Amino acid sequence: MNCSFEDSFCGWSNTGQGDWLRNRGPTVTRNTGPTSATYGQYYTYVESDTALAQLTSPPFFSGEDQCLTLHVYMYGRAIGDLVIKQSSVKTKVNLITDKISGSQGARWIKHVVKLVDNTDSRIVMEVKKSQTKSYSWEGDVAVDEISVMKC
Repeated sequence: MNCSFEDSFCGWSNTGQGDWLRNRGPTVTRNTGPTSATYGQYYTYVESDTALAQLTSPPFFSGEDQCLTLHVYMYGRAIGDLVIKQSSVKTKVNLITDKISGSQGARWIKHVVKLVDNTDSRIVMEVKKSQTKSYSWEGDVAVDEISVMKC
């Protein structure tokens, strides 16, 4: 399950109230998002003033000793949290929850999450609007180069 967003969303879907956008070049709000993808030309992002944006993977088999690897760009004064969940498709129970909080600087960072061995997994990446920031438009959360592979 790899996605670089070069051609499409690779089966990932918007399941929240806000939309993750596939983008090339800088984001709409100046000085908040990436100016380019990590590799290639495209990435996906969401503005920080979105109430709840969820990007959900297609179902996949998570075998023993596998990790989710992705590149994340979280920059701006109004950044809240990026929550990454692995859940069971059948039971909808969260198997793992991982969180990156606040601005991480104007750069892409590599983030790795160890997955649970499960036959019917789904990844949900969730961004919620910051409740404490009055300048909620000042920030973007972007994701690129998603892969699931052996740790």
